[in-house]
Amino acid sequence: MDNVENKGANKKLKGCLAAVAIAAVLVIAGIVFLAYSFGKAWKTEYTSFDADKLAYAESTLGCDIPDSVTPVRYLRDVGAGDAQMEFWVEDISDPSEYMKSAYADTEYTEHGGLDEISGTVNTELLKYGRENAEPAAVYTCTFPRPEDSSRYIRSCALAFYKDGSCYKMKQVAVYA
Repeated sequence: MDNVENKGANKKLKGCLAAVAIAAVLVIAGIVFLAYSFGKAWKTEYTSFDADKLAYAESTLGCDIPDSVTPVRYLRDVGAGDAQMEFWVEDISDPSEYMKSAYADTEYTEHGGLDEISGTVNTELLKYGRENAEPAAVYTCTFPRPEDSSRYIRSCALAFYKDGSCYKMKQVAVYA
């Protein structure tokens, strides 16, 4: 008789342990799902551009993108208080003309290479794809901090790479 009662108690114990294990797996799966969902919610990425997406990119980057160039990719990633934008553009005929057109109302500075700006910008982010080429032109932009907003572009750098008869550019901007 004791043997039968022990079997029943063992079955109950196994059932409870299985229920606890299933609940733990469900809780962990829920945490992973929420982390993934929240991570995606703070990231914006475009690889094709209509008028609305282009206007959004222009507003977050503080520029007017000329019609003569081809936007390739826009990425905005929001972290703890900061937002980082990366923007890839191709078919640029002349970097200095692009800067005059896109950043007409912004103060910008041309630099001799990535080494000159390594203390202000993560220059690894300015590489275009997997290429290890040295950029043909490097610029940084200075945006005044607006009085009516605590959000502003803290740093902005653009690197232009020769691509056949044209240039391609990667821009990195950080909001504070």
